[in-house]
Amino acid sequence: MSTRAKTGIPGLDEMLGGGLMRGSAVLVKGAPGTGKTTLGLQFLHHGATQENEAGLLVTFEEFPYSLHRDAQSLGWDLKKLEDERKLKVIFTSPRVFLSSLESPTSPLNRTIMEWDVRRIVLDSIAHFTRLTTEATKLRNIYNKVVNGLKREGTTSILTSEGMTVGLDPREKGRLSFVVDAIILLRYVEIRSAMQRALLVLKMRGSDRQLPPLSPPRLPLTKSQGLWREGSIPPPVKRGELKGGEQEGTNLLIPIMAPLKKLDSTQRRKDR
Repeated sequence: MSTRAKTGIPGLDEMLGGGLMRGSAVLVKGAPGTGKTTLGLQFLHHGATQENEAGLLVTFEEFPYSLHRDAQSLGWDLKKLEDERKLKVIFTSPRVFLSSLESPTSPLNRTIMEWDVRRIVLDSIAHFTRLTTEATKLRNIYNKVVNGLKREGTTSILTSEGMTVGLDPREKGRLSFVVDAIILLRYVEIRSAMQRALLVLKMRGSDRQLPPLSPPRLPLTKSQGLWREGSIPPPVKRGELKGGEQEGTNLLIPIMAPLKKLDSTQRRKDR
């Protein structure tokens, strides 16, 4: 088995040196509408259909039927995958999930074992902030979640809301220091047009070094889901990215239409 778990997004897998490190916990952070949940769904769908790896989507806010509908609009039949025991969607609360993760006999752990789940997406880990207002206790909760997922041998994606670029020193619980990798989804203004971009801010345990920011040179690819077929923007100079970027990051200009041309499902909150 490869040491990498492919996301199914060609441009992203190339940036990551073949995919996410197996057994790692990855934080996917971004503003509303940047594609966090869609990225997680694509990661699970690719694993179930192309890698023979069962997946589990744990949602704390959105009902399963809404996720099924949104996935169907992208050509992904989650109901079929559930019937084949390749992908399961669970709607629960952070408190119940945390207690279930700590209990070997819980329905959650039984599903992980019986279905041989290898990929998990939590949407979103920000809901755990409802359990406590103390930073130390929240850090302990984050450690329990990440260590519990790793104990089961899964590769996990944890989505979270956020508007800042880079690591926020004021972040309560310091989740950024607990996870193994951080992927930031954000909006950028390029030649007076808003587009969505992706940055890899951290990759623990990888021998692939993140190069300094450089003009993107991505192949033209066609992929259903988060990144869509389109034209590659011309090389972008640092000054054309409003606010600039940090050295040591990698930037992917998504192969997709400008925001005003996106369908309604991709403009919805947390997409």
